[in-house]
Amino acid sequence: TIWLLATAIMGAESDRETVYSYLSKSVSDDGAEVPLHLRSHPVLKLALGDMVGFVGSDFSLLELEDGGEGDDDSLWLVHQLASRLAGGVKAGAVSQLDMDCFESPSHEICCPSPEARPPRLPTQFLTETFDAMTKLVIFFDNLGFFELSLNAISVAKNLCPGTGLEFREAFMTRTVDSSFESMLANRELLLEKLDSFDTEVPPIDDLMKAVDMEWSSTPPTMMLGYQFIDDHIPLRKIADIYRKLYPELSVSHVTEEDVERLRNSEVIFVTFLSSYFYNHSVGRLLFSPISSLSSSPKIHVTCLSLGEPPVDTLSSSYKTTCNDYHVIPITTPPLMQSSIAALPTPHILIYSEIGLSLPTYYLSFSRLSPVQMLFWGHPICQWTGSIDYYVNSYLYDNYKIWDAQVIEFNGLTTSFVRPVREVEGLYEGFGGKRIYLCSQTLMKFNPVFDYVVRGILDKDREGIIVITYNSSQRRYKDILEGRLDEDRVVFIESLEKEEFFGLIERSDVGLDTFPFGGGVTMLE
Repeated sequence: TIWLLATAIMGAESDRETVYSYLSKSVSDDGAEVPLHLRSHPVLKLALGDMVGFVGSDFSLLELEDGGEGDDDSLWLVHQLASRLAGGVKAGAVSQLDMDCFESPSHEICCPSPEARPPRLPTQFLTETFDAMTKLVIFFDNLGFFELSLNAISVAKNLCPGTGLEFREAFMTRTVDSSFESMLANRELLLEKLDSFDTEVPPIDDLMKAVDMEWSSTPPTMMLGYQFIDDHIPLRKIADIYRKLYPELSVSHVTEEDVERLRNSEVIFVTFLSSYFYNHSVGRLLFSPISSLSSSPKIHVTCLSLGEPPVDTLSSSYKTTCNDYHVIPITTPPLMQSSIAALPTPHILIYSEIGLSLPTYYLSFSRLSPVQMLFWGHPICQWTGSIDYYVNSYLYDNYKIWDAQVIEFNGLTTSFVRPVREVEGLYEGFGGKRIYLCSQTLMKFNPVFDYVVRGILDKDREGIIVITYNSSQRRYKDILEGRLDEDRVVFIESLEKEEFFGLIERSDVGLDTFPFGGGVTMLE
């Protein structure tokens, strides 16, 4: 991916087929065939920083394959972004003002309106560079290039501060580490960033207008719980930062009249709040309990969707299953609070998750119901201060620290229908080896789980461990391969549904990761 970014800047042709062909022919051991005439361009060095340093230094970062189709092809996306920067250089559109804004920016000149969306900088080259960098912040982080994501933030902040990237820079942490020691070191670095975060002046007036929100609504803190290293410490610090900077988040909308009305009601009013009322893992977890509760004559279930969900079979089923269904527009946190408070106050408000979606996270600071509960769609306490109860089960591990009372049910608190096979047949491959299948996302492979992988292979000389991954996780796969360093660990790119069912049937043992395990994947 980094190599494609660099070659695009150096003038590779813009159609997809030519770019892949060009790369196939140009990458050599010593880089002799690669035209590097633009690597030293002063503006590119300033605009791209450490990214330029990757040119010719590590070709193994890119696994060349046939180009994918559409906007989900990550290599093609980087090429397009980089080409926009390259276009400014090749057309001679780089001015002295561009140079000045990179070297010693005067923000009154270089970014006069940081609150505009998108921010309009004084030249096209600067505007394109800022826009590309904000995209690359999310893109590199999702692919596992943590340092490059921080570098993109630094470039964008240098050009135009006060756009909300300050939060992502301070709160984000590496997703997959090369070792347990590295994970501990990065946790210490995160705590240092949080302790030094300036809480005197808000980096941005409207939290929902942070520029990275256009490309991802996932909080940069989502992965903290996967590491399982006293995650309550940084998450509590982050919640305290938001409370101090934005006191309007922690507002109660419950009145004495609401409490009296609910006390006299014969029907229990329950509201579920979620960004995932569709074919998402959280949506699949929630559907059976909502379906069961809404069929009771003593319970009235309202579903509040934060934003209009994608149209699929499950989203349509939610709209007919919930007794009431409303879409809450994604706006500022106070306006979203007001939209919810304008509806009848329920006895109980249940969050499907807190920590996967920023709108949900911001709302969880407020009091919108006398009783507020958290379902285990993302079972990590965020310390926002308004959750009274956490829905759990005796069947699940409950050794995390919570700021709410944990309710342990006897059952799973959800249910799944056994999938119907459309095509019978086992997955072909691996000979007569014993297969231990672990199909969790690579982000959940904590370094402590490596000891289990090695222990299984040491005790079962005929066994192999099969790990599935999707194409956007190649960097994570490289890190895991380096950590495990085992010939009998096999990585398989994501399979189509029927082929995956065949792999499950062919497997002898299903492995779940720990300390952060699977939910929907294991249940299905």
